Amino acid sequence: MRRSLKEANCFWFRIQDTNDVSRFVKKAISEKQPGDFMVVMKGTPVLIECKTSRGATSYRLYYGKTRTIPPHQVEAAKRIEKHGGKAFFLIRKDATRNKE
Repeated sequence: MRRSLKEANCFWFRIQDTNDVSRFVKKAISEKQPGDFMVVMKGTPVLIECKTSRGATSYRLYYGKTRTIPPHQVEAAKRIEKHGGKAFFLIRKDATRNKE
C-alpha cells in the first residue's frame, strides 16, 4: 500500500493505531482509528482501511461474534463520504511468508 501511495501524486499519511504504538510502549492506549491511511487525491479526501484474508476467494465478516470490520470504521467511512470524500476497505489475500 505504501509503495502504491508513494508512486501516486497525492498527499497521504499512515494513521497510527494501538498495534503500531504497542511495539514501543508496553501499555499503549489509543483512540479507535477510522482507518489505516488518510489520502488527499486531486482535492478529494480518501480514507483507506486495509484488511487481510486467509481465504483465496472470500473474506470473513465475523470471527466468532466479533466483526472483522468494526462499526466505528464503517461509521467513519459513511461520514467521510457524506462530506464529499471517498472511503475504501481494501482486502488482500494473506500470503504465507518464508521467515528464513
